[in-house]
Amino acid sequence: MTARPFRIGTGAAYSEDRIDPGVDMAARGDLDYLVFECLAERTLALAQVRRLRQGPGFDPWLEERFRQIVPVALARGTRIVSNMGAADPAGAENEEEAEPDNTDRDRECSADRAHRPTSRGQRP
Repeated sequence: MTARPFRIGTGAAYSEDRIDPGVDMAARGDLDYLVFECLAERTLALAQVRRLRQGPGFDPWLEERFRQIVPVALARGTRIVSNMGAADPAGAENEEEAEPDNTDRDRECSADRAHRPTSRGQRP
């Protein structure tokens, strides 16, 4: 018996990367996980400055990225891993939970926090 490959893709490697390649990868990549690596020293410093000025300390593209990628990822059983929380991970989580149309997304995000197996198998 041959084990199925564990597939990881990258949806972003910089906080200002375009979302289209990530959406395409989620739709056609047969991925287990899609990673949005959006944090570096400069990005974290800018997020901290925004937070100190009473703005969001998380990635300003978070809502737009999730609005486009989550429906595709849910349909394909792909989990999302990200550090878009930057200087305010709790604020980023609250932002996504506050969206009025996130019923399915909230359920899946809560399940991810609990490490429930995906529809693809028993991988955490």
